[in-house]
Amino acid sequence: MKTPLARALVALALALIAFLYYYRLGSAPIYLAHDEAMFGVVAHEIAWHGRDVDGHVLPLMMPMSGTYWNMPAHVYLTALFVRFLGTTETAIRASSATAALLAILLIYMFAHRVFRHRGYALLAAAVLALSPAFFIDSRLSTDHHYPVVAVGLWLICLARFYEDPSRDRWLGLAGVSLGAGVYTYGASVLLMPIYVALTAILLIRTKIYRPGAFAALFVAFALLAAPFAVFVLRHPGYIGDVANMYKVYDAKRFNALQGARELLGWTSLGARADVYFSYFNPSMLFFSGGSSLVQSTRSQGFFLVPLLLLLPAAIVYVLRRESEWYAWLSLCAFFATPLAASIVDEHGAVQRVMALAPFGAILVAYLAMRVTLYGRRWQAAATWVLIAMLPLVFAHFHADYLGDYRTRSSGYFEQNIRGALETAIDEARDQPAQICISRGVNPLVDWYWKFYLRKHGAESLAAQTTYFDTPGQARNRCAPGVIMVSEAAVCDQIAATRAPTPKKILEPGGSVSFCVW
Repeated sequence: MKTPLARALVALALALIAFLYYYRLGSAPIYLAHDEAMFGVVAHEIAWHGRDVDGHVLPLMMPMSGTYWNMPAHVYLTALFVRFLGTTETAIRASSATAALLAILLIYMFAHRVFRHRGYALLAAAVLALSPAFFIDSRLSTDHHYPVVAVGLWLICLARFYEDPSRDRWLGLAGVSLGAGVYTYGASVLLMPIYVALTAILLIRTKIYRPGAFAALFVAFALLAAPFAVFVLRHPGYIGDVANMYKVYDAKRFNALQGARELLGWTSLGARADVYFSYFNPSMLFFSGGSSLVQSTRSQGFFLVPLLLLLPAAIVYVLRRESEWYAWLSLCAFFATPLAASIVDEHGAVQRVMALAPFGAILVAYLAMRVTLYGRRWQAAATWVLIAMLPLVFAHFHADYLGDYRTRSSGYFEQNIRGALETAIDEARDQPAQICISRGVNPLVDWYWKFYLRKHGAESLAAQTTYFDTPGQARNRCAPGVIMVSEAAVCDQIAATRAPTPKKILEPGGSVSFCVW
């Protein structure tokens, strides 16, 4: 195929992928998850005031609700989108989709360099793009998939290095990529050093023993990771906050050193091993995905079901043959990636292992290339039949994602809080008044309220807002005539003390979730 036509077809395929990733971002998923609301508020503050919600000027790390610390990559990219597109569901999710598309492009660039064939490179990019878990996460304003951008840059640098192994600067840039990756997601603090170690093992495996090569890798990584190390030294509570947030150990009882000892105890190691192997459960990988409908439709696994045959075949192929360095590295990285996520005692949390997706995609594309060039005809035919099924299976998944999934996942997305709070904002504009909001709406309803006030340019209403915990408190705190928002469970109790009939906020199935007076 002539180069201009090949380039045009690749560009068309990538444009189609971009369309899939951006299409209906504001309404699919159906509502904002609480993490998205929190990220959106912080991004708004960074975008318009250069400070986080606590007033810190352009901070490296941002504390949230006293227990969680944001990594900066997602927040600052989202702030850029908010600055130009406004504080909306679409804008904050578009930043995540853009990061995912950048990762897909980088994997294509890497695969094109090592495969030396646009078709197989596009196959690797497509397998990544059509992975249900990666697709779903890219449409949430969260940072779980951001490490894949760092992975793509790392792999490209390694590919450039192996084109001429005397150029140690490419190893330095690989270290820079992984060092920058530390700031993409919480688990990256452990994940990126794992990839650095794999790079060192790869160098030894390929008989590269020059001290300068190892120094370029390690020094570059250390320099980029140094600001995070300084931050931890200046904020000794960070480790304890993370340990408590993810229940790694009891930070109220143990310091960091004692917590490390707890993690390395025999019982703890057994539990971590159980978590590690949960990420290779065939049900999770190929059939049902994560347990939460936030991260899975439950109609497909982490990968599309044809990879049930393709991925194991690729793994066996690499294990049984003398494979190229990138196939060996992808295989090792595929099995090493869940090590970081295993620190948290949560089985099959697919959002924590998004970096499985690019390595699985590279392995499948490698298998397709090798059996096409060197395999038997039936092997090549079987492989390409399974590959041809991928877009068909994805189309079925995508139709469900934009259709019935939105309805059945509404509870997992904490119901129609948007409808309730936007109704309250509209009421306050029509008749300026105090606003009373039940904390029973959601434990993080104050973050949702901050987000929708910023979305509608109504931040002044924050000073007129009061929260209550029970209907009894509502009677004492919320005078007659104020605007009230409550969960459906206490609507009748509150209605008995108020004259107007409330507006009922409905879910897609027609059930009432909230009331607004």
